[in-house]
Amino acid sequence: MYSCGTGSQTEKNNEKFDSKKWKTGDFRTKGKMTDNILNDSLLIGKTKAEILEMLGDPDQYNERIFHYAVDPGVKYMNEPWIYWLSVDFDTINDTVRDVWLAD
Repeated sequence: MYSCGTGSQTEKNNEKFDSKKWKTGDFRTKGKMTDNILNDSLLIGKTKAEILEMLGDPDQYNERIFHYAVDPGVKYMNEPWIYWLSVDFDTINDTVRDVWLAD
């Protein structure tokens, strides 16, 4: 039997969001805060300036979406699998309308 690997999450991501820890932390530190960010809608309605103040510069971005690399604790082939925390801005009022986590 041949197995090419499986994905699994080994740790919880229920750490309370802390802007200073986020901006100075590694991918895993950020990943531990994703549940709090998503479940409590911490970013919804914030302006781009407020997001930059809270999260710092995105790892990738375009005019409408900021992407932040995070490690939510998912392993693939015993290695961390990096996800993107994506922050989508409304183009009319320039505030956050949606936030999601995707690989």
